[in-house]
Amino acid sequence: MSYDQLRTLSFRLAEGQKSDFHSFYLLNFPESWKHELKKLQGELKNRPPDKVNLPITSLNKAMRALVPDLIYIEKNSGKLEVQRWLYSSRAIDPTALYLIIHAWVKTEFAKASDSRLQQILSQMRVEDLSWEQTTLDITQWTTAPNGTAQPGNQDSFILLPHVLAAKLSQDDVVIEFESEPLRFRRAPLSIGSQGAELVSWKPLEYKGCYWSVVITFTIQTVPFQNFPVLHCDLSLRRWVSLQKSYIPGGKETSVYLLTEVPWIDGLPYSNSFQVAPIGWKRVSASKRQEADCSKQLIWGSQLATLLDKLNPQHRFPDPAKILADPVSALNFSGSPSAAVTYRNDIKPEHRVNPGLNPGHRRLVAEQIAQLLGPQWEFVQAPERVKFSCKAPKIPILPKPTQDDSEIAETKLETLTKTQSLYRQALKNTLGDRLTVEIWYQEEATHNTLLQGIRYCLGIPDSVSFPYQFPESGFVLNLCSQRLGSLGDRLELDHQIKKQTEQLRKAIIKRGEEVGNKVSPASEITGAFIEIRPKDRFQNRNEDPKQALRRGFALVNRLTQFISTENPNLSQSVITAFLDLLRQLGVQIEPLTVEISIKKPKEQSRKEFTAHSKNNLIPETINYVGVWLIKHNSPTSADSSIQRVPVMIHMASNTNEIQVKAPGFDGWLLYRDALQQIARGEKVFGIARLEQAVPFIEQTLKCDILPLGDTLLLCHAQNLRSGWKWLQNGKITQDMVAFGIQKPLPIQRFKGLRIVRLRDSQAHETPEWFVAKENQEAGFTKGLFVMGERLFASTYNTPKQFPFNRNVFKPSTYYWNPGLLELTVACIQPDDEAFAWAALTHQLRHLALQFDEPLKLPLPLHLAMKIEEYVTLIDVEDEE
Repeated sequence: MSYDQLRTLSFRLAEGQKSDFHSFYLLNFPESWKHELKKLQGELKNRPPDKVNLPITSLNKAMRALVPDLIYIEKNSGKLEVQRWLYSSRAIDPTALYLIIHAWVKTEFAKASDSRLQQILSQMRVEDLSWEQTTLDITQWTTAPNGTAQPGNQDSFILLPHVLAAKLSQDDVVIEFESEPLRFRRAPLSIGSQGAELVSWKPLEYKGCYWSVVITFTIQTVPFQNFPVLHCDLSLRRWVSLQKSYIPGGKETSVYLLTEVPWIDGLPYSNSFQVAPIGWKRVSASKRQEADCSKQLIWGSQLATLLDKLNPQHRFPDPAKILADPVSALNFSGSPSAAVTYRNDIKPEHRVNPGLNPGHRRLVAEQIAQLLGPQWEFVQAPERVKFSCKAPKIPILPKPTQDDSEIAETKLETLTKTQSLYRQALKNTLGDRLTVEIWYQEEATHNTLLQGIRYCLGIPDSVSFPYQFPESGFVLNLCSQRLGSLGDRLELDHQIKKQTEQLRKAIIKRGEEVGNKVSPASEITGAFIEIRPKDRFQNRNEDPKQALRRGFALVNRLTQFISTENPNLSQSVITAFLDLLRQLGVQIEPLTVEISIKKPKEQSRKEFTAHSKNNLIPETINYVGVWLIKHNSPTSADSSIQRVPVMIHMASNTNEIQVKAPGFDGWLLYRDALQQIARGEKVFGIARLEQAVPFIEQTLKCDILPLGDTLLLCHAQNLRSGWKWLQNGKITQDMVAFGIQKPLPIQRFKGLRIVRLRDSQAHETPEWFVAKENQEAGFTKGLFVMGERLFASTYNTPKQFPFNRNVFKPSTYYWNPGLLELTVACIQPDDEAFAWAALTHQLRHLALQFDEPLKLPLPLHLAMKIEEYVTLIDVEDEE
């Protein structure tokens, strides 16, 4: 069925709304406290006060766990000159807050002498904590010079969602779901997240497993649109329900708490959730016999120690007891109630799968619309853009069967043709020869890898390696070796106090071990490496994957990792081989795309072509994807902070994929760039995000624009913190600004077009479905107009997720495809904006590795994937 409209789960204020005022309270973290605590931190770290950060995260998490009805907690409140800290719908007793802060100081600065602590605490007075009342008029919005809505109150993005959440969390508000009446309670979002969250309670049950429906409200703006929108995201939250559940270490797990008695004397009662983290703590050898285990489950982020110093009037539940009998801990008939958030690595598996089907998403959304009306109404439904497109046809490798004789003739023909295309593409990209190595731990994995590679390239089982393909002369050499101790956990030197330095030493050491065992490759080589999954290492820092990535790059090899524990290994091996082709820079065809207006049914082709251009985009186009690699401490290989801008260049007249990064001697082929980045050779990280902009500008002006027409693809959430022009209130139509300069007309940059993309991170794009009146809801692929120069790129659910759209089954996994927002910011005179949006949309479906659309267009996808190879051993720590 064809759908010509989307229904986005976004709302706007109805026209003609009168002022609507609401009061809130704001609390600053006293600036004088920050100065004194930074001095103390500097003394303990033996560093200048301006070179240390306050350990504010543990205090913020304690506030989230202990203080009810906090609307927002500013995560950067420990930095100087960051004024705001806590937001609330009421002025909470400062004395109760001071007790928590007092316990936090004693916990986080425990290494200071008692006299020094007392000196600090004596300077921190309760009177320094003073709530400030603010009034929000939810209808007060102005317009930025570029036509984008901007708030009259700077805190509207934080406060407005809570006005609506308060309305939906009233006791008499019910939303029907599967004949169940749902009532909602508010819950605090993670530290620093703007918006409001509602969780249905009591939870629903399926085969002994419990779950809730979650509503998340956020306020967003849209480029060039003069009104804000309310995004309403719907999801399921599953609660750990089965006895003897196992929570892996390495990261904390959230517990949602409800209590009829405040934890701290002086705090108000609330029917809203509070959220606290739990995690594992190693038990010292002296206590191990008593504990009868090497690890103990405790309240995380220093909360356990803080609670001991705080002595709350109402005792916190024991995390170990909660996990031992999680259903009893839900405690529907009493208080406190404790619900542990389930995530996919917790065992045993939950019997409820995530996601809502579009039919129930529609059902809940329409009830929310009634509850928010008439003040709020659905945003006008985006309309489909109808266009014609000619693009390369990407070959799809059929899934293997147990017996080749079972393959239907048409499937066999497709398989043979695809294998031939892969072989020819390898020849065209790499020349005459490729070596593929298998570094394995399990014999079964080794055998499956061999079979998978043979299947992808059509190599008979009877032949040995090296093997020369008769039609092209291309030679594939395939060799195998046990990984051995190279796959063992990294040995961290705990005598080194700094974790960053521990990891660096371990990564360098493993690289040396690889070099001692593996000779440098003299020809293009890819290595399949079988290692244990990361959750099998007690400490995430012991995972050797990134160290092996760097070590094998030092001996001139690309790397593709295979897990030792994979229930679908045969298919995963094929996917892994195709991803190796991506790393090698293999393309079947150049990205030659034609976009034209779709011929109306009532018009003859002759009449139509006489009045329209056959192709609305230039014949030859340079595609440039920009990605700012931003590894923070928890995500980088060695716990350092790493910032590296990279640019991908592709073109419609070549198969080559080239990369440039700061420090490179010109452009490198994709495969060479990956190895150079992994080795850390001639690659410069940047200290400040703004430093990416001159690199982008100079590369465009000097290297790309002289080549001709260019499409520059930028990802808003990834790049706008450095390139400010990409922000909603600053982006301009057909004028571009690099750095702090004023926007210049796009004609000054001959041939340049810029499309900014935005995805669902932080709920910035709306959830959606399609449905005609009195018909079932579903999803559709296409390009839709959302506003001036604004388009939505959508696709159907992947083939592996079929479902009945109207019957909800908790055991079914419901995949809800995201909406990719395309802002056609800059085009040249006589261009059609929709054509460049259509081209960007089509670039999501031109990857060799997938028969489903990419999350991002191919040039951006390839740039983003470079993140896997970044390990800057020599990067400086950033405070």
